[in-house]
Amino acid sequence: MIKTIFILIISLWVGHSSAQSWYNVSNSNNPIISINSSVVFKHPDTMLVVGLTDSTIFDGGWSNRILRFVNPNDGTSYREALLPILKDGYAITINELLIHKNSIYINSFLYNNDSVFSVLHKLNINGQILWVKNYDTTNYYSVNNSITSLNDTTLLLCGEKETSFGNLDMRLMWLDTNGNVLNERVYNAPGLQFGTTVNQFSNGDILFGTGTRLVNPNTLFTAYRLNSSGDIIWQKNIGGVGGSDGFLKLTSDSTFLFSGLYGTSTELNKPRINKYDGNGNLIWSFTYPDFPGINLQYNSILWTYENPDQTITAIAQFKDSISLAVDYYRAVLLNLSKDGELKWSRKIKLRSRDHYLTSFIQAKNNDNIFTGYFGADSIGQVQDGWLVRCNCIGLFQGPIDSLQLTQYFNQVQVNNFTNHFQYSTIDWGDTSPQETIESNYSDTIENIAHTHSYIQAGNYTIIQKTIACNDTIINSFPVTIALTPASFQSLAVFPNPSNGNFTLALTHENLAEIRIYENAGKIVYQETADLNGGKLFSLTELSTGMYHLLVEVDGVVWITKIVLK
Repeated sequence: MIKTIFILIISLWVGHSSAQSWYNVSNSNNPIISINSSVVFKHPDTMLVVGLTDSTIFDGGWSNRILRFVNPNDGTSYREALLPILKDGYAITINELLIHKNSIYINSFLYNNDSVFSVLHKLNINGQILWVKNYDTTNYYSVNNSITSLNDTTLLLCGEKETSFGNLDMRLMWLDTNGNVLNERVYNAPGLQFGTTVNQFSNGDILFGTGTRLVNPNTLFTAYRLNSSGDIIWQKNIGGVGGSDGFLKLTSDSTFLFSGLYGTSTELNKPRINKYDGNGNLIWSFTYPDFPGINLQYNSILWTYENPDQTITAIAQFKDSISLAVDYYRAVLLNLSKDGELKWSRKIKLRSRDHYLTSFIQAKNNDNIFTGYFGADSIGQVQDGWLVRCNCIGLFQGPIDSLQLTQYFNQVQVNNFTNHFQYSTIDWGDTSPQETIESNYSDTIENIAHTHSYIQAGNYTIIQKTIACNDTIINSFPVTIALTPASFQSLAVFPNPSNGNFTLALTHENLAEIRIYENAGKIVYQETADLNGGKLFSLTELSTGMYHLLVEVDGVVWITKIVLK
Protein backbone atom coordinates (compact mmCIF):
# COMPACT_ATOMS: atom_id res chain seq x y z
CA MET A 1 0.00 0.00 0.00
CA ILE A 2 1.37 3.41 -0.92
CA LYS A 3 2.12 5.66 2.04
CA THR A 4 0.67 9.16 1.86
CA ILE A 5 2.47 12.37 2.74
CA PHE A 6 1.93 16.04 1.88
CA ILE A 7 4.68 17.33 -0.41
CA LEU A 8 4.22 20.36 -2.65
CA ILE A 9 6.71 22.16 -4.84
CA ILE A 10 5.76 25.53 -6.30
CA SER A 11 8.29 27.10 -8.61
CA LEU A 12 7.04 30.59 -9.22
CA TRP A 13 9.39 32.66 -11.38
CA VAL A 14 8.28 36.19 -11.98
CA GLY A 15 10.27 38.99 -13.65
CA HIS A 16 9.56 42.46 -12.28
CA SER A 17 10.39 46.01 -13.16
CA SER A 18 9.92 49.02 -10.91
CA ALA A 19 8.98 52.62 -11.50
CA GLN A 20 12.19 54.35 -10.51
CA SER A 21 13.56 57.84 -10.18
CA TRP A 22 15.66 59.06 -13.07
CA TYR A 23 19.41 58.56 -12.84
CA ASN A 24 21.56 60.12 -15.53
CA VAL A 25 24.51 62.20 -16.60
CA SER A 26 24.10 65.60 -18.22
CA ASN A 27 26.83 67.64 -19.92
CA SER A 28 26.67 71.39 -20.17
CA ASN A 29 27.25 70.98 -23.93
CA ASN A 30 28.85 74.37 -24.06
CA PRO A 31 30.77 74.98 -27.30
CA ILE A 32 33.58 76.45 -25.20
CA ILE A 33 35.23 75.48 -21.93
CA SER A 34 32.84 75.12 -19.00
CA ILE A 35 32.57 73.92 -15.40
CA ASN A 36 29.54 73.04 -13.32
CA SER A 37 30.72 73.98 -9.86
CA SER A 38 27.80 73.93 -7.40
CA VAL A 39 24.20 72.75 -7.19
CA VAL A 40 21.27 73.23 -4.79
CA PHE A 41 17.57 72.42 -4.89
CA LYS A 42 15.27 75.38 -5.39
CA HIS A 43 12.24 73.16 -4.77
CA PRO A 44 11.39 69.61 -5.81
CA ASP A 45 10.96 70.46 -9.49
CA THR A 46 13.98 72.77 -9.95
CA MET A 47 17.69 72.61 -9.26
CA LEU A 48 20.07 75.56 -9.52
CA VAL A 49 23.48 74.87 -11.01
CA VAL A 50 26.14 77.57 -11.07
CA GLY A 51 29.36 77.31 -13.01
CA LEU A 52 32.05 78.97 -15.07
CA THR A 53 32.18 79.34 -18.80
CA ASP A 54 34.61 81.02 -21.15
CA SER A 55 37.23 80.31 -23.76
CA THR A 56 39.88 82.25 -21.87
CA ILE A 57 41.33 81.50 -18.44
CA PHE A 58 42.85 84.28 -16.34
CA ASP A 59 45.43 82.95 -13.87
CA GLY A 60 43.05 80.30 -12.59
CA GLY A 61 39.98 82.53 -12.92
CA TRP A 62 37.24 82.74 -15.54
CA SER A 63 35.55 85.74 -17.10
CA ASN A 64 31.96 84.45 -17.07
CA ARG A 65 29.70 82.85 -14.49
CA ILE A 66 26.42 81.24 -15.45
CA LEU A 67 23.41 80.15 -13.39
CA ARG A 68 21.25 77.39 -14.84
CA PHE A 69 17.73 76.38 -13.83
CA VAL A 70 17.68 72.61 -14.27
CA ASN A 71 14.86 70.09 -14.44
CA PRO A 72 15.77 67.49 -11.78
CA ASN A 73 13.84 64.79 -13.65
CA ASP A 74 16.18 64.71 -16.63
CA GLY A 75 19.04 67.15 -15.91
CA THR A 76 18.20 69.55 -18.73
CA SER A 77 18.53 73.31 -18.39
CA TYR A 78 15.42 75.40 -19.13
CA ARG A 79 16.64 78.87 -18.10
CA GLU A 80 20.04 80.52 -17.82
CA ALA A 81 21.29 83.73 -16.23
CA LEU A 82 24.70 85.16 -17.07
CA LEU A 83 26.45 87.02 -14.27
CA PRO A 84 28.18 90.24 -15.37
CA ILE A 85 31.86 90.22 -16.20
CA LEU A 86 33.93 92.07 -13.63
CA LYS A 87 37.49 92.81 -14.66
CA ASP A 88 39.73 89.74 -14.77
CA GLY A 89 37.34 86.90 -14.07
CA TYR A 90 35.63 84.76 -11.44
CA ALA A 91 36.76 81.64 -9.63
CA ILE A 92 34.77 79.02 -7.77
CA THR A 93 34.68 78.54 -4.00
CA ILE A 94 33.81 75.49 -1.91
CA ASN A 95 30.19 76.07 -0.85
CA GLU A 96 29.25 78.90 -3.15
CA LEU A 97 25.51 78.64 -3.78
CA LEU A 98 22.79 79.37 -1.20
CA ILE A 99 19.01 79.80 -1.41
CA HIS A 100 17.75 81.84 1.53
CA LYS A 101 14.39 83.54 2.04
CA ASN A 102 13.44 83.16 -1.63
CA SER A 103 16.70 84.74 -2.81
CA ILE A 104 19.80 83.25 -4.42
CA TYR A 105 23.28 84.08 -3.11
CA ILE A 106 26.39 83.21 -5.12
CA ASN A 107 29.70 83.48 -3.31
CA SER A 108 32.90 83.74 -5.35
CA PHE A 109 36.08 85.75 -5.72
CA LEU A 110 37.57 87.91 -8.40
CA TYR A 111 41.03 88.37 -9.83
CA ASN A 112 41.83 92.05 -10.29
CA ASN A 113 45.33 92.53 -11.66
CA ASP A 114 47.52 91.30 -8.76
CA SER A 115 44.73 91.27 -6.19
CA VAL A 116 42.04 88.78 -5.25
CA PHE A 117 38.92 89.87 -3.41
CA SER A 118 35.56 88.40 -2.39
CA VAL A 119 32.40 88.90 -4.43
CA LEU A 120 28.80 88.16 -3.43
CA HIS A 121 25.85 88.20 -5.84
CA LYS A 122 22.23 88.35 -4.75
CA LEU A 123 19.58 87.32 -7.27
CA ASN A 124 15.85 86.94 -7.07
CA ILE A 125 14.39 83.49 -7.34
CA ASN A 126 14.10 83.86 -11.14
CA GLY A 127 17.81 84.58 -11.54
CA GLN A 128 17.68 88.37 -12.00
CA ILE A 129 20.58 90.14 -10.29
CA LEU A 130 19.53 92.38 -7.40
CA TRP A 131 23.01 93.55 -6.35
CA VAL A 132 26.71 92.67 -6.41
CA LYS A 133 28.98 93.38 -3.42
CA ASN A 134 32.78 93.35 -3.41
CA TYR A 135 34.72 92.88 -0.17
CA ASP A 136 38.34 93.63 0.78
CA THR A 137 39.23 95.28 -2.50
CA THR A 138 42.22 97.00 -0.87
CA ASN A 139 43.77 93.71 0.29
CA TYR A 140 46.16 91.71 -1.82
CA TYR A 141 44.28 88.47 -1.16
CA SER A 142 40.88 87.80 0.43
CA VAL A 143 38.52 84.89 -0.23
CA ASN A 144 35.28 83.67 1.32
CA ASN A 145 35.11 79.93 0.73
CA SER A 146 31.80 78.93 2.28
CA ILE A 147 28.42 80.57 2.86
CA THR A 148 25.56 79.50 5.13
CA SER A 149 22.52 81.11 6.77
CA LEU A 150 22.39 81.46 10.57
CA ASN A 151 18.79 82.68 10.75
CA ASP A 152 16.26 84.64 8.70
CA THR A 153 18.32 87.85 8.75
CA THR A 154 21.97 86.78 8.99
CA LEU A 155 24.42 85.05 6.66
CA LEU A 156 27.83 83.71 7.67
CA LEU A 157 30.83 83.45 5.35
CA CYS A 158 34.19 81.88 6.17
CA GLY A 159 37.52 82.09 4.42
CA GLU A 160 40.85 83.84 4.73
CA LYS A 161 42.19 87.37 4.61
CA GLU A 162 45.68 88.76 4.11
CA THR A 163 45.94 90.98 7.17
CA SER A 164 49.61 91.66 6.46
CA PHE A 165 51.71 90.91 3.40
CA GLY A 166 52.37 87.18 2.99
CA ASN A 167 50.26 86.19 6.00
CA LEU A 168 46.76 84.76 5.50
CA ASP A 169 44.52 84.56 8.55
CA MET A 170 41.21 82.77 9.08
CA ARG A 171 38.22 85.06 8.85
CA LEU A 172 34.46 84.95 9.51
CA MET A 173 32.02 87.56 8.18
CA TRP A 174 28.46 88.05 9.45
CA LEU A 175 26.27 89.77 6.81
CA ASP A 176 22.69 90.91 6.67
CA THR A 177 20.60 89.83 3.69
CA ASN A 178 21.59 93.01 1.84
CA GLY A 179 25.27 92.07 2.04
CA ASN A 180 26.21 94.61 4.73
CA VAL A 181 28.90 93.47 7.17
CA LEU A 182 27.46 93.07 10.68
CA ASN A 183 30.53 91.55 12.29
CA GLU A 184 33.98 90.35 11.25
CA ARG A 185 36.37 88.15 13.20
CA VAL A 186 39.94 87.44 12.09
CA TYR A 187 41.86 84.63 13.82
CA ASN A 188 45.59 85.19 13.63
CA ALA A 189 47.93 82.21 13.58
CA PRO A 190 51.40 81.42 12.17
CA GLY A 191 51.63 80.35 8.55
CA LEU A 192 48.96 80.53 5.88
CA GLN A 193 45.40 79.93 7.11
CA PHE A 194 42.54 78.71 4.92
CA GLY A 195 38.97 78.74 6.23
CA THR A 196 37.25 75.84 4.47
CA THR A 197 33.77 75.15 5.88
CA VAL A 198 31.40 76.59 8.47
CA ASN A 199 28.40 74.93 10.16
CA GLN A 200 25.99 75.89 12.93
CA PHE A 201 25.19 73.65 15.91
CA SER A 202 21.58 73.42 17.09
CA ASN A 203 22.37 75.68 20.08
CA GLY A 204 23.77 78.42 17.83
CA ASP A 205 27.47 77.60 18.26
CA ILE A 206 29.61 77.64 15.12
CA LEU A 207 31.82 74.83 13.79
CA PHE A 208 34.70 76.25 11.77
CA GLY A 209 37.26 74.18 9.83
CA THR A 210 40.65 75.60 8.85
CA GLY A 211 43.78 74.38 7.15
CA THR A 212 47.20 75.79 8.07
CA ARG A 213 50.19 75.63 5.75
CA LEU A 214 53.41 75.87 7.71
CA VAL A 215 56.10 74.54 5.39
CA ASN A 216 54.87 73.43 1.98
CA PRO A 217 53.44 70.81 1.57
CA ASN A 218 53.02 70.09 5.28
CA THR A 219 49.67 71.37 6.51
CA LEU A 220 47.61 70.97 9.64
CA PHE A 221 43.83 70.93 9.88
CA THR A 222 42.09 72.44 12.91
CA ALA A 223 38.47 72.36 14.05
CA TYR A 224 37.14 75.32 16.04
CA ARG A 225 33.96 75.50 18.07
CA LEU A 226 32.88 79.11 18.53
CA ASN A 227 29.98 80.77 20.27
CA SER A 228 27.50 82.78 18.20
CA SER A 229 29.72 85.88 18.47
CA GLY A 230 32.81 84.06 17.22
CA ASP A 231 34.62 83.58 20.56
CA ILE A 232 36.65 80.35 20.69
CA ILE A 233 35.17 77.63 22.96
CA TRP A 234 37.76 75.04 21.92
CA GLN A 235 40.14 74.31 19.05
CA LYS A 236 41.71 70.96 18.18
CA ASN A 237 44.07 69.68 15.55
CA ILE A 238 42.11 66.85 13.92
CA GLY A 239 44.20 66.42 10.78
CA GLY A 240 47.10 64.46 12.24
CA VAL A 241 50.75 65.49 12.35
CA GLY A 242 50.98 67.06 8.91
CA GLY A 243 50.01 66.76 5.28
CA SER A 244 46.34 67.22 6.06
CA ASP A 245 43.45 69.13 4.54
CA GLY A 246 39.71 68.69 4.50
CA PHE A 247 36.18 69.77 5.37
CA LEU A 248 33.79 69.51 8.31
CA LYS A 249 30.14 68.43 8.25
CA LEU A 250 27.69 68.45 11.14
CA THR A 251 25.49 65.38 11.70
CA SER A 252 22.01 65.08 13.20
CA ASP A 253 23.13 64.43 16.78
CA SER A 254 25.60 67.37 16.89
CA THR A 255 28.56 65.15 16.20
CA PHE A 256 30.62 66.09 13.15
CA LEU A 257 32.65 64.52 10.37
CA PHE A 258 36.11 65.42 9.12
CA SER A 259 36.68 64.30 5.53
CA GLY A 260 39.89 64.83 3.65
CA LEU A 261 43.59 64.15 3.95
CA TYR A 262 45.07 62.99 7.25
CA GLY A 263 48.76 63.01 8.09
CA THR A 264 50.63 60.41 10.16
CA SER A 265 54.27 60.19 11.20
CA THR A 266 54.96 57.77 8.35
CA GLU A 267 52.46 58.80 5.69
CA LEU A 268 51.13 62.16 4.57
CA ASN A 269 47.92 62.88 2.68
CA LYS A 270 46.09 59.67 3.55
CA PRO A 271 42.36 59.91 2.64
CA ARG A 272 40.29 59.52 5.78
CA ILE A 273 36.91 60.17 7.35
CA ASN A 274 36.82 60.80 11.11
CA LYS A 275 33.78 61.24 13.33
CA TYR A 276 33.98 63.45 16.44
CA ASP A 277 31.62 64.35 19.24
CA GLY A 278 30.63 67.97 19.89
CA ASN A 279 33.74 68.48 22.04
CA GLY A 280 36.11 67.33 19.31
CA ASN A 281 36.76 63.85 20.75
CA LEU A 282 37.30 61.09 18.20
CA ILE A 283 34.46 58.53 17.92
CA TRP A 284 35.76 56.49 14.99
CA SER A 285 38.17 56.79 12.08
CA PHE A 286 37.94 55.33 8.59
CA THR A 287 40.98 55.14 6.31
CA TYR A 288 40.14 54.34 2.72
CA PRO A 289 41.53 50.87 1.92
CA ASP A 290 43.59 49.92 -1.08
CA PHE A 291 41.43 49.98 -4.18
CA PRO A 292 42.64 48.46 -7.47
CA GLY A 293 43.86 51.16 -9.81
CA ILE A 294 43.39 54.03 -7.36
CA ASN A 295 46.33 56.12 -6.23
CA LEU A 296 45.51 57.08 -2.63
CA GLN A 297 48.33 59.54 -2.15
CA TYR A 298 46.98 62.47 -4.08
CA ASN A 299 43.38 63.42 -3.63
CA SER A 300 41.01 63.47 -0.76
CA ILE A 301 37.57 62.44 0.34
CA LEU A 302 35.83 65.68 -0.41
CA TRP A 303 32.21 65.70 0.82
CA THR A 304 30.21 63.63 3.27
CA TYR A 305 26.52 63.29 4.17
CA GLU A 306 24.77 61.48 6.98
CA ASN A 307 21.80 59.45 5.76
CA PRO A 308 18.54 58.94 7.70
CA ASP A 309 19.78 55.52 8.87
CA GLN A 310 23.00 57.20 10.16
CA THR A 311 25.17 55.64 7.48
CA ILE A 312 27.62 58.00 5.80
CA THR A 313 27.83 58.67 2.06
CA ALA A 314 30.98 60.36 0.76
CA ILE A 315 32.38 61.26 -2.60
CA ALA A 316 36.07 61.44 -3.37
CA GLN A 317 38.46 62.18 -6.19
CA PHE A 318 41.38 59.83 -6.75
CA LYS A 319 43.88 59.08 -9.45
CA ASP A 320 43.06 56.05 -11.57
CA SER A 321 46.23 54.32 -12.73
CA ILE A 322 44.82 51.11 -14.12
CA SER A 323 42.35 51.96 -16.88
CA LEU A 324 44.93 53.87 -18.92
CA ALA A 325 48.69 53.99 -19.23
CA VAL A 326 48.72 57.33 -17.41
CA ASP A 327 46.94 58.52 -14.28
CA TYR A 328 43.57 60.20 -14.62
CA TYR A 329 41.27 61.52 -11.96
CA ARG A 330 38.09 59.58 -11.20
CA ALA A 331 35.11 60.11 -8.93
CA VAL A 332 34.61 57.47 -6.24
CA LEU A 333 31.34 57.28 -4.29
CA LEU A 334 31.44 55.29 -1.03
CA ASN A 335 29.20 54.42 1.90
CA LEU A 336 30.07 53.70 5.53
CA SER A 337 28.05 52.14 8.31
CA LYS A 338 27.17 54.33 11.31
CA ASP A 339 30.24 52.81 13.01
CA GLY A 340 32.59 53.76 10.17
CA GLU A 341 32.85 50.41 8.35
CA LEU A 342 32.95 50.41 4.54
CA LYS A 343 29.74 49.02 3.02
CA TRP A 344 30.30 49.72 -0.69
CA SER A 345 32.21 51.90 -3.15
CA ARG A 346 31.58 52.81 -6.81
CA LYS A 347 34.10 54.23 -9.26
CA ILE A 348 32.37 56.66 -11.62
CA LYS A 349 33.93 56.84 -15.08
CA LEU A 350 32.07 58.87 -17.68
CA ARG A 351 34.86 59.69 -20.12
CA SER A 352 38.36 58.46 -20.75
CA ARG A 353 39.98 61.63 -19.44
CA ASP A 354 39.96 63.41 -16.07
CA HIS A 355 36.82 63.65 -13.94
CA TYR A 356 37.05 66.56 -11.50
CA LEU A 357 34.60 67.01 -8.64
CA THR A 358 33.39 70.40 -7.45
CA SER A 359 30.22 69.79 -5.40
CA PHE A 360 28.05 67.06 -3.88
CA ILE A 361 24.51 67.27 -2.46
CA GLN A 362 21.70 64.88 -1.63
CA ALA A 363 18.10 65.18 -2.75
CA LYS A 364 15.33 64.82 -0.18
CA ASN A 365 14.86 61.23 -1.30
CA ASN A 366 18.62 60.64 -0.68
CA ASP A 367 19.58 60.40 -4.34
CA ASN A 368 23.17 61.56 -4.82
CA ILE A 369 23.85 64.55 -7.07
CA PHE A 370 27.33 65.80 -7.86
CA THR A 371 28.89 68.28 -10.22
CA GLY A 372 32.23 68.86 -11.87
CA TYR A 373 33.89 68.80 -15.23
CA PHE A 374 35.93 66.45 -17.37
CA GLY A 375 38.64 66.90 -19.94
CA ALA A 376 38.18 66.42 -23.66
CA ASP A 377 38.74 62.89 -24.90
CA SER A 378 40.09 63.99 -28.26
CA ILE A 379 41.22 66.98 -30.27
CA GLY A 380 38.27 69.18 -31.14
CA GLN A 381 36.35 68.40 -27.97
CA VAL A 382 36.09 70.86 -25.12
CA GLN A 383 36.19 70.68 -21.37
CA ASP A 384 32.58 70.05 -20.33
CA GLY A 385 30.77 70.69 -17.11
CA TRP A 386 28.86 67.64 -15.90
CA LEU A 387 25.97 66.92 -13.57
CA VAL A 388 25.33 63.40 -12.27
CA ARG A 389 22.37 61.96 -10.38
CA CYS A 390 22.41 58.37 -9.11
CA ASN A 391 20.40 56.59 -6.45
CA CYS A 392 21.37 56.25 -2.79
CA ILE A 393 23.58 53.21 -3.42
CA GLY A 394 25.46 54.81 -6.30
CA LEU A 395 23.68 53.07 -9.17
CA PHE A 396 21.97 54.33 -12.31
CA GLN A 397 19.26 51.66 -12.28
CA GLY A 398 16.60 50.30 -9.96
CA PRO A 399 16.36 46.79 -8.49
CA ILE A 400 15.38 43.62 -10.30
CA ASP A 401 14.25 40.34 -8.81
CA SER A 402 12.99 36.89 -9.73
CA LEU A 403 11.43 34.57 -7.16
CA GLN A 404 11.24 30.83 -6.58
CA LEU A 405 8.90 29.50 -3.88
CA THR A 406 9.25 25.97 -2.50
CA GLN A 407 6.80 24.44 0.01
CA TYR A 408 7.41 21.23 1.97
CA PHE A 409 4.79 20.38 4.63
CA ASN A 410 4.60 23.47 6.86
CA GLN A 411 7.98 24.77 5.66
CA VAL A 412 8.23 27.43 2.95
CA GLN A 413 11.35 28.84 1.29
CA VAL A 414 11.39 31.89 -0.97
CA ASN A 415 14.55 32.39 -3.01
CA ASN A 416 14.96 35.94 -4.29
CA PHE A 417 17.39 36.18 -7.19
CA THR A 418 18.06 39.90 -7.29
CA ASN A 419 20.60 42.69 -7.73
CA HIS A 420 20.83 46.50 -7.58
CA PHE A 421 19.05 46.51 -4.23
CA GLN A 422 19.61 47.36 -0.56
CA TYR A 423 17.33 44.95 1.30
CA SER A 424 15.06 42.01 0.74
CA THR A 425 12.21 41.78 3.26
CA ILE A 426 9.49 39.19 3.74
CA ASP A 427 6.31 39.05 5.80
CA TRP A 428 5.04 35.48 6.15
CA GLY A 429 1.48 36.54 6.93
CA ASP A 430 1.37 34.99 10.42
CA THR A 431 2.42 36.49 13.75
CA SER A 432 6.15 36.06 13.14
CA PRO A 433 8.25 39.24 12.73
CA GLN A 434 9.22 40.51 9.30
CA GLU A 435 12.60 39.28 8.09
CA THR A 436 15.18 41.58 6.48
CA ILE A 437 18.34 40.52 4.61
CA GLU A 438 20.79 43.19 3.46
CA SER A 439 22.46 43.15 0.06
CA ASN A 440 26.20 42.71 -0.35
CA TYR A 441 25.97 45.62 -2.86
CA SER A 442 27.75 43.81 -5.67
CA ASP A 443 26.71 44.17 -9.31
CA THR A 444 26.13 40.42 -9.63
CA ILE A 445 22.86 38.61 -8.95
CA GLU A 446 22.48 37.50 -5.34
CA ASN A 447 20.38 34.60 -4.10
CA ILE A 448 18.58 35.73 -0.94
CA ALA A 449 16.88 32.75 0.74
CA HIS A 450 14.02 33.30 3.23
CA THR A 451 12.90 30.13 5.06
CA HIS A 452 9.98 29.80 7.46
CA SER A 453 8.06 27.08 9.39
CA TYR A 454 4.39 27.70 10.08
CA ILE A 455 2.94 26.57 13.39
CA GLN A 456 -0.72 26.44 12.42
CA ALA A 457 -2.48 25.17 9.32
CA GLY A 458 -4.38 27.67 7.23
CA ASN A 459 -4.25 30.08 4.31
CA TYR A 460 -1.58 32.77 4.38
CA THR A 461 -0.42 35.59 2.11
CA ILE A 462 3.32 36.07 1.80
CA ILE A 463 4.50 39.59 0.94
CA GLN A 464 8.11 39.96 -0.23
CA LYS A 465 9.77 43.28 -1.05
CA THR A 466 12.97 44.13 -2.90
CA ILE A 467 14.04 47.62 -1.86
CA ALA A 468 16.59 49.96 -3.43
CA CYS A 469 16.42 53.49 -2.07
CA ASN A 470 13.12 54.89 -3.36
CA ASP A 471 12.33 51.91 -5.59
CA THR A 472 10.39 48.99 -4.13
CA ILE A 473 9.25 45.81 -5.88
CA ILE A 474 6.37 44.13 -4.05
CA ASN A 475 5.56 40.45 -4.59
CA SER A 476 2.45 38.92 -3.02
CA PHE A 477 1.33 35.29 -3.25
CA PRO A 478 -0.92 32.96 -1.20
CA VAL A 479 0.08 29.62 0.37
CA THR A 480 -2.01 26.89 1.96
CA ILE A 481 -0.41 25.18 4.95
CA ALA A 482 -1.57 21.65 5.90
CA LEU A 483 -0.02 19.94 8.89
CA THR A 484 -1.68 16.55 8.23
CA PRO A 485 -0.49 14.07 5.56
CA ALA A 486 -2.01 14.13 2.09
CA SER A 487 -1.32 12.23 -1.11
CA PHE A 488 1.03 13.96 -3.52
CA GLN A 489 3.45 12.10 -5.75
CA SER A 490 6.31 14.47 -6.62
CA LEU A 491 9.95 14.94 -5.70
CA ALA A 492 10.70 17.54 -3.01
CA VAL A 493 14.14 19.05 -2.34
CA PHE A 494 14.28 21.33 0.68
CA PRO A 495 16.00 23.68 1.16
CA ASN A 496 17.48 24.42 -2.23
CA PRO A 497 20.03 26.04 -2.36
CA SER A 498 21.54 24.56 0.80
CA ASN A 499 24.88 24.21 2.57
CA GLY A 500 24.86 20.50 1.69
CA ASN A 501 22.29 19.48 4.29
CA PHE A 502 18.95 18.97 2.56
CA THR A 503 15.92 16.70 2.58
CA LEU A 504 14.65 14.57 -0.32
CA ALA A 505 11.06 13.33 -0.20
CA LEU A 506 9.04 11.24 -2.67
CA THR A 507 5.75 9.47 -1.98
CA HIS A 508 6.34 5.93 -3.25
CA GLU A 509 6.22 2.44 -1.73
CA ASN A 510 9.48 1.27 -3.36
CA LEU A 511 13.10 2.23 -2.85
CA ALA A 512 14.54 5.03 -4.94
CA GLU A 513 17.85 5.10 -6.80
CA ILE A 514 19.50 8.48 -6.12
CA ARG A 515 22.36 9.82 -8.23
CA ILE A 516 23.96 13.27 -8.18
CA TYR A 517 26.01 14.46 -11.15
CA GLU A 518 28.40 17.38 -11.55
CA ASN A 519 28.09 19.53 -14.67
CA ALA A 520 30.65 17.45 -16.57
CA GLY A 521 28.47 14.36 -16.11
CA LYS A 522 30.53 12.59 -13.42
CA ILE A 523 28.57 10.89 -10.62
CA VAL A 524 29.64 12.40 -7.29
CA TYR A 525 27.09 10.63 -5.07
CA GLN A 526 24.69 7.71 -5.33
CA GLU A 527 22.52 5.76 -2.90
CA THR A 528 19.43 3.56 -2.72
CA ALA A 529 17.00 4.82 -0.09
CA ASP A 530 13.37 5.06 1.03
CA LEU A 531 12.28 8.66 0.48
CA ASN A 532 8.80 8.27 1.99
CA GLY A 533 8.42 10.78 4.80
CA GLY A 534 11.62 12.47 3.69
CA LYS A 535 15.29 11.60 4.14
CA LEU A 536 18.01 14.00 5.30
CA PHE A 537 21.21 14.04 3.23
CA SER A 538 24.48 15.58 4.40
CA LEU A 539 26.80 16.29 1.46
CA THR A 540 28.84 19.13 2.91
CA GLU A 541 32.01 17.58 1.52
CA LEU A 542 30.96 18.48 -2.02
CA SER A 543 32.21 21.72 -3.51
CA THR A 544 29.86 24.66 -3.83
CA GLY A 545 28.07 24.96 -7.14
CA MET A 546 25.18 23.52 -9.14
CA TYR A 547 24.56 19.75 -9.48
CA HIS A 548 22.03 17.57 -11.29
CA LEU A 549 19.90 15.27 -9.13
CA LEU A 550 18.34 12.13 -10.64
CA VAL A 551 15.88 9.96 -8.72
CA GLU A 552 14.54 6.75 -10.30
CA VAL A 553 11.81 4.44 -8.97
CA ASP A 554 10.45 1.52 -11.04
CA GLY A 555 11.65 3.07 -14.28
CA VAL A 556 10.13 6.49 -13.55
CA VAL A 557 12.75 9.26 -13.39
CA TRP A 558 12.65 12.65 -11.66
CA ILE A 559 15.41 15.14 -12.58
CA THR A 560 16.07 18.50 -10.95
CA LYS A 561 18.94 20.83 -10.10
CA ILE A 562 20.36 21.44 -6.65
CA VAL A 563 22.68 24.22 -5.57
CA LEU A 564 25.24 23.94 -2.78
CA LYS A 565 26.56 27.17 -1.32
